[in-house]
Amino acid sequence: MASVLQQQIIQELNNLPLEMQIKVRDFAYALKISIPKGTAGKELLQFAGIMSKEEAEEIEKIIEEGCEQIDEESW
Repeated sequence: MASVLQQQIIQELNNLPLEMQIKVRDFAYALKISIPKGTAGKELLQFAGIMSKEEAEEIEKIIEEGCEQIDEESW
């Protein structure tokens, strides 16, 4: 099926002027980079509930203290 679809796309592409072919290429690239990356939530379920509420709050506090600051002297 993919091969047939690819052939149809190529056939249509060949009928377009160069400027439009470039737009199609750019659009295809934009679609490719918009594909979500990362781990599916379904795979993360194995970690649900492995830490207590207190542990989660402690980690959140450490992140806020360590990451959400601006060091004006470094600029």
